[in-house]
Parts: sequence; structure tokens; C-alpha cells
Amino acid sequence: MNLILLFISLSMAFVLPGAAIAMRLQSRAKGAAAFIISSVLLFEVLLFLQISGRALSFWTVFSALGILSLFAFFYCAKSIRFKVPTLSMAPSSPLEVFLSIPVFLSTVILAFRAVLQPLSGYDTTFRWSWLGEEIFSTGTFSYYPPLSSADFVHYFYVDAIPPMCQFSYYWLYASLGEVSFSWTAVFTILQFLLILFFCFRLAEELADRTSAFFAVATLSTSVIFFWSVLMGQETGLTALSVAATLYFILTADEGDQRGAMAVAAFATTLGVLSREYGWAFLFCGLAAAHFKNIKRRHILLYVALVTALAAPWYLRTWILSGNPFYSNPVGHIFQVNAVHCALLRHYESVFSLTVEPLQKLDFLSFLVMSKSLLVVPSGILGLWVLRRHYWLHISLVVCGLAWLASVSHTAGGLFYSTRVLSPVFVLLSVASGAFLSKLQSRDWLIHSTIILVVGLISVTALLQEIIVPGHLETVQSKQWYREGFSSQAPNAWVPPLFEGIPPGSRCLSDWAGAWVAMRPRGVEIVPVWSPDAASIFDRGRSADEIVHTLREHNIRWVMVSLVVNLDHLKAQSPLYGALLQTRPWRISKSGKFALYSLADDNSALESF
Repeated sequence: MNLILLFISLSMAFVLPGAAIAMRLQSRAKGAAAFIISSVLLFEVLLFLQISGRALSFWTVFSALGILSLFAFFYCAKSIRFKVPTLSMAPSSPLEVFLSIPVFLSTVILAFRAVLQPLSGYDTTFRWSWLGEEIFSTGTFSYYPPLSSADFVHYFYVDAIPPMCQFSYYWLYASLGEVSFSWTAVFTILQFLLILFFCFRLAEELADRTSAFFAVATLSTSVIFFWSVLMGQETGLTALSVAATLYFILTADEGDQRGAMAVAAFATTLGVLSREYGWAFLFCGLAAAHFKNIKRRHILLYVALVTALAAPWYLRTWILSGNPFYSNPVGHIFQVNAVHCALLRHYESVFSLTVEPLQKLDFLSFLVMSKSLLVVPSGILGLWVLRRHYWLHISLVVCGLAWLASVSHTAGGLFYSTRVLSPVFVLLSVASGAFLSKLQSRDWLIHSTIILVVGLISVTALLQEIIVPGHLETVQSKQWYREGFSSQAPNAWVPPLFEGIPPGSRCLSDWAGAWVAMRPRGVEIVPVWSPDAASIFDRGRSADEIVHTLREHNIRWVMVSLVVNLDHLKAQSPLYGALLQTRPWRISKSGKFALYSLADDNSALESF
């Protein structure tokens, strides 16, 4: 697409309307606020067009964004002032230069990996990028959340995650005129830089400039935080949401609290529309507002604006599915997908911290020592230095509880769940900056020791950031370049034994990777939670009867992933229980996967 048109379309989506509103509200950090406000408005535009029945074509959305941008600038015309930004974050002393080095190198590594290995999160191919790709292809997201069998043709998992990240990818693809994963690096790098910016500004606001440089240096050594942004999912946006919310509230001028709280509301909404647990970030904002002595009417404005901006998505989900947080069970009040909820209960029995707690605590200790060695201990000590700032402690508890709630429902395991801690690492880095700055100023020996420790940990962290999610303990040094800088487009690998499934077939599976990879081959993967597969959990029927029903839905193949879901499916489904016995259905087995063919004979199930 024409580069000028690309520039205009991305500017209208991520800069222009937000810039006008930020200037109207006399916001601090207007450039950062512009991105946050514009992202929220892009979400609202796409949601409005979908509800109104408009096709989400490039020109339809482009026109809507153009009208919004023009309206925003005309409405805010009197407040618009163009100023050349000052580089107040530029280092000006040897210490600041030293602390800037790991930040710069971490950013460079992230930039290279985001371009060469875009969207590297485990479930990005069927969730975060996929929804954007499918909207680009179909011009709608009427199938999201997926409820019917037809919906599951377009989207695999039982999700109603508010798609802030996914909508951003959609518009990026639509503006390019093609799905180009490498271009998502722009979005990833921008998030990383904005989080560093707000971390710096928060530390500077709470302590001093030296603390700010220590804070961002500390944050750059958190390999888990680095990974949570690099993977291209919601966890970069949630960290940005919390950091920006707190910054805008804590820097509110006495005479213009209304504007600051309005911008903070957009920042909080960014998190609420990125993941359901983002509603918890409201409490972070309220704690900061109480500390800042924000007037009650402005606090009410903040809550009302967040609710007004975020509620339409949850209301739509509620109307369509019967559950605003579909399909998460909320006190057995709302409707759910029964198979999905049963799987969540199975995950709790495996991944909950109450199951083998000592083993999980040992693994968490390993993660802290190997991937966040500086930020966690120094951040905890820094909370004492900043003990007067109770909003910081409350925010850490809120974000920590959000992670705890997610652990038992994360199929990727404990390590993958730690990506949800991204806001926690940002806030701990702010506290760490205050602690290290105060400690290093005591005498020359302590100062030198801290510099040495920060330097050594930074080197180790940078090496890990090259290979994460790999570990230095398991990845040989000769493989570092391949792990970190070889070109790897997101894809779903399929074992060779599945390549023989003929085009036009329907195959039952619980594995999302197969769903993505088999689509280009003309094979439809039917999820086990699709209505077409409901019979497999009917314990009153025999395996032969279930197979007969599956054939009626033209499902002739079963792909079994011999990993997390297997024990649950074997226990709950007569079909899976029979498949895993010595029966002649299985074609072959390869590693963690097995493939079965359902014969056409109703009386006997014969080998394919």
C-alpha cells in the first residue's frame, strides 16, 4: 500500500484523535497519552461499526477514523499547541550513562527479535494475531465470542477476551493491505518504550532523577518482563495501562485534576479492554487518587469514564453469550461453555499453587533468581523506602492477585503465567530505583558495589533476553544466535503423520496448533468444546454410538494431543477412553500426538 496512505491510516488510529484530546485536557506526556487515547478510540470505532452492521473494510474504518480525527481537532482547536519535545530523559552524568547502557541494549535486542521473530507467544497464532487476521479476511468479528459450530470455524478457543491487542493488529494488517507479522514489531517496540518512559517518570516523581535511571535499568534486567512484552500479547498493554494510570493521577496539578483524571481513565480503560482482569486496575487508580487527595467529583468522573468506555464490549458479550466474562465462571451466575469450564477445573487440579506447593515455590524461586534477580529483592526493599506511598503497595497487591487468579487457569504452566506479572515488575522497578539510588549515595564503596552488581546482572539478563523463553541452563551457547536472531515467523507445527488427512475433512481435536496449521490444507479442526462435538461427553452412550454421531457431523478423524488435556478427556469422554485402549482405530503415533480414523462401518470400527 502507498506509504503515505499507510502513514495517514496508522496516524489516525494511534496518534491524531488522542493527541487532540490530550492537548484539550492539558495532559502531561502528550505523546504517550495520544497513543493510549487513540488506541481506546480505535477499539470503540471498530465495536460501533460491528454493532451497527457495517463491514469492517479498510475504507469503512478509514473513513470513520478520519471523521473522528477531524472532529477531535475541531473540538480541541483552541487547546492545540505544538511544541518540540525536550530530551529530559537523556543521561547527563557518567552514572546515568552507565545505567542507560542496559536499557539501550535491551531495547535493541527486543527490536531485533520483534522483527525477526514476531508474535512469539505460545498462543499468539490462534488468539492474539489470529483474530486480527480473521477480521482482516472476513470484514467482521460476528463469530467472536464463538458460540455456534459455525463460529468455531473462524475461531478455535472459547474466548471473549476484550480484543484491544487484536484490534490493533487488525488495523495494522488492514493498513498494510496484507498480513505482515514483522510489522507488528512497531507495536511491540512502542509498548516497550512507553512502559520504560512511564517507569522513569514515576520514579522521578516519587524520588529523584537518579532513582529514575536506576528504575529503568532495573526493569531492563527483568527477563520475565522483557518476555511479556516481546510475545506480542496483552501483557505489554496491561503494564502500560497500570504505569500510565498511576503517572497521570500522581502528577495531577491542583488546578486541573479533571483533565488528569480523564486521561487516567483512558489509561485504565486500555487495560480493561485488553483483558478481563484489567477491571482490577481501577483499584490502583483509586488508591493513587486517594493518596493525591483528588476531589471526589473527579474520582467519580474517572470511574464513570472507565465504565462508559469499557462497558459496551462487556455488554455485547453478555447479550450474545449470557456472560459478560464468557466463558469464565462467575459464582455460577452466568452461562458458560460446560466443556471449557470443566477443562478450567482440570487445570486447577494440575497448575494451582496449592497442588505440590513446595515444588512450585522452588520453581518460582528459580525464576526470580535467574530472570528477575535485581528487580524483586531490591524492589521489595524499596517498598520500605517508599513506605509513605501506600498506593504503590495497594497496586502491587492488586496486580499480584490478578496473577494469582490466572495461575491455575494457564495451560502453559507456571512460567507462562508469570507474563501476567508485567505490571508488578514495573512497579517493583520504581521502588528498586528509589532504594538503589538512596543506598549508592552513602559512600564510595557501596556506590562501587552497586554499580558492579547492576553491571553483572545486566550482562546475564541481556544474554537471557536473547534466548527467552529458553534458559541459559538448557540452551547451549552455540545455539544462542539461532534462538535469538534467526528469522522465525509464527507458525503452528504439525507432525508429519497428520499431513495425510485429505482436504475437506473434519477432524476432532483439542489442540489449537492443529487448528491453525491445518486450515491452509483445507482441513477443518473441530474443537472438543464445539456443539458438533457435544456427544463425546455423553457418558450414557457407548463409544460406538458417539462415533456414529460424529460421522453424522462428517467428523471422520480424531487428533489426540497426549499432553495437558489428555487425562481430563480420558476421564470425561467415553470416546477418548476407548481411543486410548488397544483398539484398531489408531493410524499412528508421533511424539505427543496420535491420529485416529473413524471407520464408516456402523457396526465395527475398523482400522483405516
